[in-house]
Amino acid sequence: MSTTTISIPRGTDCDVEFTLTDDAGGPLDLTDARIELLVKASVAEGDTEAVIAKTTDTDGGITIADGTDEVGVFTVAFNPEDTADLPVRSYWYDVRVLLAGGEQYVVPTPPGTFKVVETVVREVLS
Repeated sequence: MSTTTISIPRGTDCDVEFTLTDDAGGPLDLTDARIELLVKASVAEGDTEAVIAKTTDTDGGITIADGTDEVGVFTVAFNPEDTADLPVRSYWYDVRVLLAGGEQYVVPTPPGTFKVVETVVREVLS
């Protein structure tokens, strides 16, 4: 996985694409996988204290690519409500993956940085 820092302007839409690979560098088969991304203010916080939680559940915000040329690829969709009320600062995130065969992964290691950044524009376009 190559994305270790995610920067999102507060209160905006942002899609972040991830590619998961095995130890040999080949793409992981994510067919029927369960994926969860958590964003926390501190790595010591419990999972229920996450400020953002995304999953592959229906309407959970994570979509696994289904094309044969996109094996190992999934996208996390952040919407304006995810960050609109968060203070501008750095947080921590990681992604947990449970493959259909039972193998589990947590990436990145160490946890990645999730930055909520301020925008210059204050008015929403309509």
